[in-house]
Amino acid sequence: MNARRNHAGWPDGARIAVSLVLNIEEWSREEAAPYMNPIPADAVTRRDFPTITDREYGYRAGLWRLLDVLEQREVKATAVVSGLAAERHPEVIKEIYDRGHEVAAHSYDQSVSLVSMNDEEEEEAIRRSVAAIEKATGQKPQGWLSPGCRCTDRTLRLLAQYGFTWHGDFLNDDLPYLVTAGNGELVEIPYSLILNDYRLFLQSNKTPQEVVDVLTYEFDHLYEEGESNPMLMTVGIHPHVTGRPGRAGALAQFLDYARSHDRVWFARRREIAEWWLSHSGKE
Repeated sequence: MNARRNHAGWPDGARIAVSLVLNIEEWSREEAAPYMNPIPADAVTRRDFPTITDREYGYRAGLWRLLDVLEQREVKATAVVSGLAAERHPEVIKEIYDRGHEVAAHSYDQSVSLVSMNDEEEEEAIRRSVAAIEKATGQKPQGWLSPGCRCTDRTLRLLAQYGFTWHGDFLNDDLPYLVTAGNGELVEIPYSLILNDYRLFLQSNKTPQEVVDVLTYEFDHLYEEGESNPMLMTVGIHPHVTGRPGRAGALAQFLDYARSHDRVWFARRREIAEWWLSHSGKE
């Protein structure tokens, strides 16, 4: 694969497409998140209230703060939504959709990885995710991101069968490309675990200003490359992580910086997939 391949460019001659991925997740099990202390081995109750309420913060406060940040800057995102989240919080998912953001699928349950499933279980996870999102928004999702970006050898074929347009688990490029999916093709829109708030805020323990620096440095380099080779920048965020006040402020500062540049396309992933299909030839 030629990493320096050319394509037809982005709309209006944009040098860079900036794609925000808002992860709206739900878990059937309450085990401690990796960044939190585990429950003591001798605990007589297994309900982990720090984990439960930390995640609830996203629904109660963090998501609304992030949606306001995006709305104030006229930026649309792609929300990847667990089917279980769409079932438990349909009014929240509908609000995201009504504000103009794309609602894509993020499997059914964040507690269960696709790589732990057999064929029938994975197809059921996809089917239930599609049904829950369609019920909440009135529209079937066009895109898919697996929990932890861990898909299986079956995932692409199953997504094609259910009418998906794009897949986003791979980490191997700065641009979309076409992948074989059964008898058809999907647009692969690579994700980033580097520009992800779990990595930046929780694993690396960066300050909000340090995260602004990471994002702006990445943007600057891609923007420079984009003069001759238009590029894609993906930023992954979670309402219970980036939705905290100071961290949301860091996101707002980065968006203001990016918006101060000409020829920047803030794109939902569905739009990226549609543009790629209609304007780029096969590799």
